[in-house]
Amino acid sequence: MTNYNDYPVKYAVLELREKGGWAVGYEYVTQGFIAEKCFVVGSELRYVPGNSILSHRVVFPYEDIELFKSTNSMGERQLPHYDINGQMAYERTVSKLYDTYEEAKEASQKANEEYKGSLISKIDYYTDGWKEELENLKEIFNKRLQICYSFEEEALELTKDLKVKDSNSKVLKKEEL
Repeated sequence: MTNYNDYPVKYAVLELREKGGWAVGYEYVTQGFIAEKCFVVGSELRYVPGNSILSHRVVFPYEDIELFKSTNSMGERQLPHYDINGQMAYERTVSKLYDTYEEAKEASQKANEEYKGSLISKIDYYTDGWKEELENLKEIFNKRLQICYSFEEEALELTKDLKVKDSNSKVLKKEEL
């Protein structure tokens, strides 16, 4: 059994998404972005010509927005562990880790604004009814975001026991390269 206390805990931006229906080819649909604590299970530094890219593999304790929307439950806490194939279960990749909730919250708000902008840019402004479509899109987006923020508040409450720390290992930061 893996001791999850051995993993560093940081904050990261979590993209809350749910499985879409046939209209979107059963692809995941982003609901919004939130700040949440996570277990850091690995970091990778890749070199590309003229630059380096640092990414982190993390496990978020709570990420099931579909369950939350349908039952108002967060479900069981996801902990870092390896599946039978030797792969880390529930692993996500993020580009940045944060030491404080405030930093991660600011980044998540920026991500939400960028996402909203990308949705608005897809509206065809040369058709009749584009104003109604724009207002409808904004209303739906704001409702989804309120659900995401409720999810974030609940996750913060349920992860109070996780202390942000580096534990026994060092988490890479791009500034240290």
